[in-house]
Formats: sequence, C-alpha cells, structure tokens
Amino acid sequence: MKAKKEKLTPSELKKLVHKLEARQSKLELENEKFKLMFDNLFDGTSIYLEDPDPLKRRLVECNKRYADLSGRSREDLLELKYTRSLQIDLEDDSNEDQLQKSKKEKSYRHGNFSWTRPDGKDNVIEYRGMSVIWDGKLYTVGIDRDITERKKIEHELIEKNFRLLKAEEIAHLGFLDWDLQTNNIFLSDEVYELYGLPRTSHFTTPEFVTKVVHPDDLKYVSERLMAAINENQAYNVDHRIVRPDGEIIWVQAQAELSRDQSGNPVKLLGTILDITLRKNTENSLNKSFQTLNTLYEITKQLGLSLNIEEVGAKILESLEKLLKWQRGSIWLLDKDKNAMQLISHSKMGLDDVNYKNEIERVKNILSADSGGITRWVIMHGKTIRSGNIKTDKRYLEIDSNIKSELCVPIVLNGNSIGCINVESCEENAFSEEDEKLLITLSNISTSAINNAQLFNNLGIELKERIKTDEKIIKLNEELEKRVMQRTAKLAEVNKELESFAYSVSHDLRAPLRSIMGFSEIISKRYKDKLSGESLEYFGYILEASRNMSNLIEDLLKFSRLKKGEIEKEEIDLNEIIQTVIHSLSHDINNNNVKIEFSDNLPIIKAERTLMGQILTNLINNSIMYHRKGINPVIKLSAEEDNENIIIKIIDNGQGIPKEHHEKIFNIFQRLHPADEYPGTGIGLAIVKKAVSALGGQVSLESEVGLGSTFMVLLPKN
Repeated sequence: MKAKKEKLTPSELKKLVHKLEARQSKLELENEKFKLMFDNLFDGTSIYLEDPDPLKRRLVECNKRYADLSGRSREDLLELKYTRSLQIDLEDDSNEDQLQKSKKEKSYRHGNFSWTRPDGKDNVIEYRGMSVIWDGKLYTVGIDRDITERKKIEHELIEKNFRLLKAEEIAHLGFLDWDLQTNNIFLSDEVYELYGLPRTSHFTTPEFVTKVVHPDDLKYVSERLMAAINENQAYNVDHRIVRPDGEIIWVQAQAELSRDQSGNPVKLLGTILDITLRKNTENSLNKSFQTLNTLYEITKQLGLSLNIEEVGAKILESLEKLLKWQRGSIWLLDKDKNAMQLISHSKMGLDDVNYKNEIERVKNILSADSGGITRWVIMHGKTIRSGNIKTDKRYLEIDSNIKSELCVPIVLNGNSIGCINVESCEENAFSEEDEKLLITLSNISTSAINNAQLFNNLGIELKERIKTDEKIIKLNEELEKRVMQRTAKLAEVNKELESFAYSVSHDLRAPLRSIMGFSEIISKRYKDKLSGESLEYFGYILEASRNMSNLIEDLLKFSRLKKGEIEKEEIDLNEIIQTVIHSLSHDINNNNVKIEFSDNLPIIKAERTLMGQILTNLINNSIMYHRKGINPVIKLSAEEDNENIIIKIIDNGQGIPKEHHEKIFNIFQRLHPADEYPGTGIGLAIVKKAVSALGGQVSLESEVGLGSTFMVLLPKN
C-alpha cells in the first residue's frame, strides 16, 4: 500500500522556492568563481570528450590561455572548427586502450609536443593530462605549458656545454671542483683524460693529489694548496703529474677560493691545463740558449787566442759544457800534409795506461787506411758518428773502454786541415744533434785556427799599417795647422776689407758733398744762362750724387755691423716699432701705407740700433715693393716659445719668386732696375748681417702676387 504524499502548504512551498533560489545563486557564484579562476590559469587548460575514433574527439571546454597557445579563438575551438590530435612523446596507448583503461582506473598522460599555430609559428608544449569518467563518458583534462623559450635555453646550454667540452679537449684544459667540507673532488672529463684515469674513479682530495702529482713536486704542491686555503694566497702552480702508464706530463693548475657568508672556505674551483708542449719547448729553448751562449763565449775566447795549442785547449774545455764524452782530441795536418799534429787532448778521468805513447804512435801513422778514424776523417773531409766503434775497421784502439766516437773534419777554404774527435765509454752516446753541434764548433774553430796561423803575417801587416796611420796622423796635423793659418789670414783679410770699405765710404763722402754742392750752386746761379739740356744734365748729376750718397751711407752701416761686438739690452718691441714708423712717416704717408700691430708685443733682448735697422729695412722694403694701384698693408706680430722669439713682417706686395728667396739677402742684389724701384740693394743684406750679429736667423716665405712674410728668429738668451 503506497504512502500518501503530503501536500506542501503555500508557505512551505514559498520557503522551498526561496531556498532553491539561494542555492541556485550560490551555485552561479561558485560557477563564476570557478570560471574566473579557470580563465586566468597561467597554463592552458582544456577538457576533451574522448572517443575511440580520434577524428570524433571533441573539445568541450578550454580557458583563454589555451586559446592563446593554439593561436585561435575560444569560440572556434568550442565550435569544433579546430580539432587537435595529440602526439605526445611519452604516450603509446591507443585511444581505445586508454578508454578501456580509464573506465577501471584514473590514467595520466604527459609529454612534450610541437604545436604549429595558424601563423606558422611552432611552439614546444609540455602537456600533462588526466582521464576522468563522468556520466559514463571518458574525458581528458589537460594542462598545456609553453616551454619554447625553456627548450631554446636548454638547447643553447647544450650547445655551450658542447663547445666548452670541445674547447677543453682542444686546449687540453680541464676543470675541478674541490668541496672543502666533504673533501670530495669533482673532475671534468678532460682532467680524467689528461691524468689517464678512468671516468668512474672517485677520490677525496688528499688521495687525488698523492696519486697523480710527481713525487718531487708533491711537497711544493701541497704547501701551495694549504696556503691558498688557509692564507687566501693565489694558487697558480706549474707541476708534473705521473700518468698510470708512467708518462710524465706538465700541467698548470690555477684555482680560486670561495667562502660562505661567515668567511669560511667552502670550495676551491680551478682549472688544469696541459703545458707539456710549452715546457718541452721552454726546455729546448733554454738548452738552445745555453748552447748558443756557450758557442758565443767560445767565439769570443777563440777570437782572443792567437796560439794554436791555446785554441785547441779552449775548444775541448768548451766541449765539456756541450757534450757528454770521456776522451777528446784535436788534430791538424802538418804543412806538408804527411803527418798528423795533435794540438790538444783530454782524457776526462780515463786511465792513463800508455796513453801518451799511443798518442805518439798514432801521430806518426801516415797511411789513411791504418791511421784510425781521425786520420780517415781528415783525409776524406767527412764526418763519422759510430755508435759501436768495435765494429768499425777504421778504428785504431787506444783505450779498450771506448765504445762510441764522433769525429768531424776542420775545413778551411774547402780543404780538410784537421779534425775534432770525441769518444765515449757508452754505446750510441752521440746523437744527430750532437753531430750538428760539433760541426758548428768545428766551423768556429776554423776561423780561430786560421787566425793563429796567419798571426805572423798579420803582425807584419799591422806594423806597416801602424806606420801608415802615423803618417796619416802627421798629415792631418799639418793640414789642421794649414787650415788654422788660412783661417787667420782670412780673418785678417776680412778685417782689412771692412776697414777699407769704411775708409773708402767715409773718404768718398767729402768729395761727393762738394760735387753735389757745386752742382746745386751752378744749376741755381746760372739757371738763366744754361740751356734746358744743360740743366737736365745737372739734374742727372744731382740724382746720381744722392744715390751715391745713399749707397755710401748704407755701406758705412753694413761695415759697422760686427758679430760679437754688441751689447744686448731689454727692449720694448712696441716702443722700437713706434720709433721706426715715425722715422718712415714721410714714405708711409706718401704711399698711403697701413701698418697693423698689437700693443702687447713682448720685451726682447737685443741691441737697440741693430733692432732698429732690421725693422726699418724690412718695413721700408715692404713699402718700396708694393703692388701698383693697391695700398700697402703691413702687419707686424711676434710669437715666442721656450727658447726663441719670432718677429713676422707680412705685406701684400708683389711677392718674390722662390728661386730668389736666398739671393735677395746678398749685398747689392736687386730684382728690379734702379729706375723702376729706387734703392741700393744693401737693405736686406744689412738685415741678414744685423740678425746674425744678434745670434738669430732671418727667413722668407713669399709667392709672386701674394705678398711676402719675413721672419726674424731671435734667441731669448
């Protein structure tokens, strides 16, 4: 019998409706919260309805980030305009298997895949998905994260790590990391390779140092390591290591100490570099340097030796520093080439059993076949290097202890004149390098031996040369004496010429004044009685007389200029220029000359009269040789440095051709006819002589049509 269903009262029904509405509002609010969180998740999130047929697989929900990753709108995705088929690296199950499996238990899928967007951009996506069953249907909730940049960085790191490993391999450079707290040490692959250790080896630091460092270097390396850790000293050590196969190589170890916040040492990070080649090269170079230095010293010593026996002794003495041998000798052929001459020998500790007698016996053997190796080398001019002389029929035994020999010829002008011979008690004692070294020494010795043999002839020649040198010295002394005499005479002649010029100029002034005076009187007093032609001639006489007077006056000025007979004083250059301008005011006004100079010209040290003559003649020269139709402009300036003052007189005149720049300073040199430009041709010569008297120099820069610049350089002191 069915229970009777109770009817709800309107009041109860209303309450139930309100309750349902409140629950609906709460669900909507929760749904909004979920939607907000879902859309704002950092990773792309999607919900797919699975189907055994991949083409029927359908997206039922996704957030904004998922749509952004796909490069499509959320609406396109949900309207099935786009379907993605997952190709995940770590997932092998088929959808059918996954569907069946997910009905029994939860299933997770994860992996990485490449997602191509509509814009053609490929992104690498990390995917994690979980299968859930709801309402009897299989869904996959997926989380997609864009790891494109991370993968790019990982790829770059892999590339960099590869390059680093390759660089370490090429450079034979390894890396180590010593943990000072645990004493464990990490070694890079290249360190294992350098040290010849298997990569599975594991060491604590003390074990590692003891195992690989050369015993002779172990104490030094340990001390430097402790100093780096305890005393914060730099660790940069070259030392040897011993590989398991016994090979010894050189490494350069460098390390830096890192500390924690409390200052306690934490790690020692360092590098190991294979420097075996460098060390071998250094050793080879050092050996070569020592050899070259020894050869240089030998050359110097042999150059001072003019006695053959002394030369031989020094050669053997030097050989003791270059080669390991027990017996050595130096032989020469006599002048008739029918006997060997022993000029030096050394046993270096060998037994002296009948040694001298045997030497004498060998000296007297003339036959090349029976004279031993030394005789054979001298006669044939060829080197012999024998590792076991007992098997050489040419060997003439003197000491049974000798087992190997090296003998090289001494060659002069293409002819063998002797040999250098060294012997050892060990087999194969001499190398190819030893042979080259002994040949070099032989070449050096040849010169010394030749010098000794030529000493007597050279002595005679030197005596003759000394006599010749004495004659040359005597001739030089006589020549020097003659030069001094000629110089004195020349000075005397110059003095006489200066006196003569002054005297002539002075004596000519009186009669010249008479000529000018009488000419003026006649031309004035008898003006009415003389014809026009006669008056013209008197004008010529007066003009010539005035020119002659100016010439005599300039000659007097020129003759008075004598270097070394002046007294310098400090002169205000502004003041002396004003004086010069005032003295030339007539010419300046008549020619509309503009003279420009600053009012702060320096104080110079000179002789006032000479300085006035210099400036007067230079300014007058610029006025005289101005360009016709152009008003002359003359600029004066002065520059100075630590040692000199340079006075410049710049004009806008005619300019002077370059070929005449030096010539115009000579006396009586004129570039224009006297009727075109007046003057005596002495002005610039006076300038040059006056400047020279003041210890200075005068020079010129000028081009035709562009004016001239005269520069007067005067020393400050």
